[in-house]
Amino acid sequence: TSLYRKALEIQLKLTTSDILEFLADTESWSKSNEILDIGCGPGDLVKLLSSKFSHKKYTGIDLSEDFIGIAKKGSTANNIEFMQQDIYNYSSNITYDFIHARAVLQHLPSIPKFLEKLDDLTHSGSSVLFFDAGDADNVKTEFSPDIPSYNDFMKKITLAQKEGGGNRDCLRELEELIPSSSFKTVNSQDILTSTQTNLTKEEATSYIYLVIEVLDRIYKTDFNKDNFINELKTWYESD
Repeated sequence: TSLYRKALEIQLKLTTSDILEFLADTESWSKSNEILDIGCGPGDLVKLLSSKFSHKKYTGIDLSEDFIGIAKKGSTANNIEFMQQDIYNYSSNITYDFIHARAVLQHLPSIPKFLEKLDDLTHSGSSVLFFDAGDADNVKTEFSPDIPSYNDFMKKITLAQKEGGGNRDCLRELEELIPSSSFKTVNSQDILTSTQTNLTKEEATSYIYLVIEVLDRIYKTDFNKDNFINELKTWYESD
């Protein structure tokens, strides 16, 4: 959990500006009062949003008992509630105005069932924001100098996720399912994030290593970690 927590902290710093910029330009967000964050982890994003939009009410749910414990321990705001819940079994006595799911879709065993659950949790004026990764076959992380083993590893993760019931190409699947659901696509964007803009070289290096370490522990891929570390070291020491 500690490695994953650290990776999530850096990931949030990497993506915060993109998320806040997107929300600032989203009319449905400005009109929303009841917010649900699915897969909230240790609650860092919920707490950040609460500090910037304190008039809204936030609910954060996650499968991990450890993460929810961390989220509750570090939360003092009276407009936030954290719960350990499986989204497929989650029910609420209210419908949410705005639902956010960051890096969740790719891990779900069934996106169609997920959309059905979202239908139960929303009303006709609700909005849902998905923020997720692309398939490693179509999305390449560029380094200078290059770290070939990183993208090779991510291709193996894509395959391992599919074999385990997940789908790293989840956003494409979602796009195909939306027309036959009760939802419609209002806005779809490809966001390119640069570690040079949002992270220090030390933070970026730590994040890259942590991503590899956490995913390798989860999926146990056939991966030459020593070669990756040497390439990462060369990248870190470059100008």
